[in-house]
Amino acid sequence: MNKIAVFDIGNTLLRKPQKNIGLETLHTLQLLRGKGYFIGIATMRNLTMLSDVLEQFPFDFIVTLNGAYIEAMNEVIVDIPMDSFLLERLLKEVELKNIEYKLYSKYEIHNSFDKEVTYYGMELIKTHDISQIIQKFSELVFYIWEKGESCDIHSIEVSKGKAMQEVIKYLNVPLQNTIAFGDGFNDIELFKSCHTSVAMDTAPEELKEYATIVTNPNVENKIYWALKQLEIL
Repeated sequence: MNKIAVFDIGNTLLRKPQKNIGLETLHTLQLLRGKGYFIGIATMRNLTMLSDVLEQFPFDFIVTLNGAYIEAMNEVIVDIPMDSFLLERLLKEVELKNIEYKLYSKYEIHNSFDKEVTYYGMELIKTHDISQIIQKFSELVFYIWEKGESCDIHSIEVSKGKAMQEVIKYLNVPLQNTIAFGDGFNDIELFKSCHTSVAMDTAPEELKEYATIVTNPNVENKIYWALKQLEIL
């Protein structure tokens, strides 16, 4: 194999309210593998949240927690947890504003801080104005979703884009042989790190600006449609 295809999960591989990869999409992944592609996923989810998806298809690499933890060919190639001191500082600010939060470890989601646990990311719930918090933490990246309904936070050292650079190097694949699929703000860096990119039609305009192609909203199997348009399948 000397090519890479990487997919976001929510609203890309999975279409709401589905929790599993559809049969047509699974067939498309198999066709890609037959064309010599390494197949991978890039997501904010942790390993437990991915368990159902990982049981459906033997991915060659998984970029989890927005790139903070990566496995390729069953080997860990990136493991960058959040700095615990920095996280405690952030939590003080969040709790002062009475904002609900979730902390992501490699396998679990916690609703309170535990010094014995290693955390890789954080999610804030109903964060309609956290501009002051963002200004205080230049060491962190904030992805605000659903007009402030939630916000993902992780170290500035990691991103889906940086993750893909590590995967491309590890698998020794030429950049021109890479393609990414996504639908969210955190996929912008992913698109920048791959030669070809496909934005789902439900994606924000900011992501579509970086896409090679945007999927057709009137077709059912959007990934297959895009690959046909790009003459990959």
